[in-house]
Amino acid sequence: MGHKILVIEDQEQLALVLKEYLGDCGFSVQIATTGREALNKVEQSKFGVLVTDFKLPDMDGLAVAEKARERSPSLKIVFVTGYKMQLKKSKIQVGPDCQIIEKPCRPKKILEAINKVT
Repeated sequence: MGHKILVIEDQEQLALVLKEYLGDCGFSVQIATTGREALNKVEQSKFGVLVTDFKLPDMDGLAVAEKARERSPSLKIVFVTGYKMQLKKSKIQVGPDCQIIEKPCRPKKILEAINKVT
């Protein structure tokens, strides 16, 4: 079985599509539609990968990722965003534990990013 993944996406349809696709690829997937919901899930369960949108209704994905990493320092992050330039200007570094994917994208592109960080 693959890594346990938390998908954070405020567009519920997209979150469900990703959950199904990644589940079919062998991952255990949970979804959250807000940053607070995501952080509650991180408190309750250990995830290997966080796939998060940058713009969320209650906080940005960067804040969610930072708080989640405080609880789980080895957490891998994949940002899926239409705001790539804002992320590039932040302190987030793309590398072996973090990838940035620009929207719009196909689920396969997200899978490729997950494979890069795991």
